[in-house]
This record gives sequence, C-alpha cells and structure tokens, in this order.
Amino acid sequence: MAATAQHDSAALRAELAAAQHAAAELQAGSAQQIAALQAEQQTLAEQHRTAQTAHQAQVAALQATHQTLADQHNAEQAASGQALASAALEVQQLQAALLAAQTQPAAAGADAAGEVAAALSSITDYSELMLDGAGGKIDVLQRKFLERIKCAAMRADALLDAHNRCAALQAGHALKLQRMALPALLLAAAAWARLQFADRAISFESTFSAELPEVLADAGALSAALHMLLLGAGFAGQPGRHVWFSVTVLPAAPSAEPLLQFEVRDANAPAAADSDEPGRAELNPGLLQTATTLIEGLAGRLVATPASGGGTLVMALLPAAPAD
Repeated sequence: MAATAQHDSAALRAELAAAQHAAAELQAGSAQQIAALQAEQQTLAEQHRTAQTAHQAQVAALQATHQTLADQHNAEQAASGQALASAALEVQQLQAALLAAQTQPAAAGADAAGEVAAALSSITDYSELMLDGAGGKIDVLQRKFLERIKCAAMRADALLDAHNRCAALQAGHALKLQRMALPALLLAAAAWARLQFADRAISFESTFSAELPEVLADAGALSAALHMLLLGAGFAGQPGRHVWFSVTVLPAAPSAEPLLQFEVRDANAPAAADSDEPGRAELNPGLLQTATTLIEGLAGRLVATPASGGGTLVMALLPAAPAD
C-alpha cells in the first residue's frame, strides 16, 4: 500500500513537471510574439513618419511652385496692363494729332504730320511685337484690343496720306489731270473700304451705275477723297451696321453735262419721315472738310455739295470733255 502511494506521488510530480515545462514554453512563445508585434508596430510607425515627412515636403514644394507661378502671372498682367494703357494713350494722342491735321491742315504743317507718323510707327511696332511674340501669354480680350489698335493704325496711315495730299493741294502744287476709267478706281476704293470695316463687324455694299463715263481728273486725289468719304462712314457706323456706297449718274439739266453722284448711306438707319430711303451716314466733320478740299481742288472739274441728311457728302463729278 505504501508502495502504491509512493508511485502515485511520483506520477503527480512528473505531471507537475510536465505542466510547468509546458507553461514555460507557452510563456516563452508569448514573449516572442509580443516582441515581434512590438517590432512590427515600431516599423509601421517609422514608415508613417517617413511618409508624412515626404508628404509635407511635397506640399511645401507645390505651395512654393504655385506662389512662383502666381507671382509671374501677376507680374505679366501688370506689365501687360501698363503696356496696354500706354498703347491706349498713344492712340488718344494719335487721334488728337489727326484731328488737328484734318481741321487745320495749313497750320499743322509738316510737324503734325511727323508726329502722327511717329505715333503710327510706334503703335504698329508694339502691336506686331505683342501679337507675334506673346506666345499665348496675353488673354483673348487683350489680343483683340491689340488687333484693333493695329487696324486703327492702318486706317490712320491712310488718313495721313490723304492729309499729305490735301496739304499739297493747299500749297498750290499742280494737279495732273488725266483721262481715266472710273469703274476701276471705284472697285479699288470699295475693296479697300471692305477691308477697313471688317475688323469692326461693319458690312459693306457698293452699287455702281451701269455706264460710267471716263473722267478727266487727278486719280490720286480722287482716290484719296473717296477713301476719306468711306472712312467717315466707317468711323460713324457702329459694329454690326451695314454701309452702302452708291455711284449714280444724275439727270442732266438742259444744255448741261450730266454729273456723277457719290453717296454713302447707313442702310440700318431709320428712313426719314418723307422718304423710304435708308438714312444717310453721319460723317466726321474733319474728314468731310478734308475730302471737300481734295475734291474742290481738281481745277473745277469736281464740285462738293453737302446733301440733306446730317452732313453726308455728295460728290458731283463732271465727265470728261468730249474729244475733239
């Protein structure tokens, strides 16, 4: 009996030892797992800090780039605005000089013509530089404004040429009267006017009499006078208007030669109360005076008469004298 009890005690001690060994192994495994988890958590934390630092650096770089671009844009806008303001001021000065040259051609003389020519050159060069070399850095409205400045400079150049012709007439220079075919000159003037009006969205239409006689006149002065007349209609017309230019043969009075009548009308203007015809286009007074001077200077072959309708110029041209 004592032997049996001793045997049971030994078995219990063996089981206890086995249990303690198992517990020790379990505790060792848990410690390893905890250490591994802690190491993995530390690695993830370091990776997160690294990613956060990189993200902050990227954000700072993007903010710096954005600020640089914004500064460049603001500088370009400021420079462009200053340049456009300078161009607008030059246009105003040009208009004032042209008006002086038109209304007081004798007093203005070569000095005014030189100032106008210098302003034209400056405006044209600036516009070409901006339009050709801007590389898309100016917006659509600014580009359109520059295109209009360039077109205005081209029109003003034609005005300056007409002024020079007018000054030559007033200085008593001899006119070269020659027999010429009028239709070719009229077609050229109409084509020129159509180009001048295109940038202002003004449509242009011309009608000429079927049979136009040859005339004895100065082709250059007559062409300049027609240009002045058409420019006046273009300056008076608003965008979207329709300008109509007609040339007709007036009925001849008894024992008198027939006359040719040049008229410019604004086809969109309301008709007069006693007429179904479209209203006449209002002409710039300075252009009217210069054109009149050009016409009246042609040795009496041309006469200028203001027609009813608010300053429209109707030019009456005597045909060439019959050949002997």
